[in-house]
Amino acid sequence: MILTIALLCSIIGGVVGYVIARYVVGKWISSLILEKLQDAINDFEYTNRKD
Repeated sequence: MILTIALLCSIIGGVVGYVIARYVVGKWISSLILEKLQDAINDFEYTNRKD
């Protein structure tokens, strides 16, 4: 019985940890991509304005 509870707790903990990690990493990656995209857009607008 105790073993089953321990197993359930570890599974639930693992799932929660995985979801949190994915959420944090996903937010970090998307903000990184958005930043790079913004830089690219700014460079593009700057080169277009120069002409």
